[in-house]
Amino acid sequence: MFGGRGMIPPKNLVSILLATIMVLSTFTFMAPDTAVASPSKTLYVGGSGPNNYTHIQDAIDDAPDECTIFIYDDSSPYREDFVVYKPLKLLGEKRDTTVLDGIMIVNANNVSAQDLNITGHMEFISGRGCHVRYCSFNDGGLFFHASQSSVHDCSFLRGSIGLQGTDNHIFKNTFRECGDGIGYDWSGPNLIENNSFTSNNIGIYIHGGKQSYGSTIK
Repeated sequence: MFGGRGMIPPKNLVSILLATIMVLSTFTFMAPDTAVASPSKTLYVGGSGPNNYTHIQDAIDDAPDECTIFIYDDSSPYREDFVVYKPLKLLGEKRDTTVLDGIMIVNANNVSAQDLNITGHMEFISGRGCHVRYCSFNDGGLFFHASQSSVHDCSFLRGSIGLQGTDNHIFKNTFRECGDGIGYDWSGPNLIENNSFTSNNIGIYIHGGKQSYGSTIK
């Protein structure tokens, strides 16, 4: 049966099959070495790491979406203006000592800022699903034009929140020696609750007539 013309003898056929298996095995073991690594989900600013950034804006520009920008406090204060234009988390090493002394502009959805000391100005000119939490605003302010977002557990000393947008939750913040603690302008409905006001000119200032209806303050 195997002696006809064009047929491969059994012994040679086995040799070919073994050689094929060895080649396929080589490709299988090589695959992990040739795989493309996924981008890092945390970039670092300040500190002493070999690949750490000096400027926050440079880290933002290189970061993939939904990345965390971890900011060390040993290089504070960071005197720079920067723009956040993609979904990111800015996380300070320590709330009181990671100081941002510049203008931070946010124009993106799903941006969060946490454990930062703002002595400049933070401005959300648009955004959905944004969160500012556990931050200190010392002689600095927050303009918050967003929707379905929140500001909570922040302290404001001679600072304020300028609030515009809808379906936002502003809670558990403290305001001391401010002009207007919360300036609520042409927006709503929003939920403002469980905030503390001490020695301010005005606690909550509401302006905008019918466009500011429907909010809850308690």
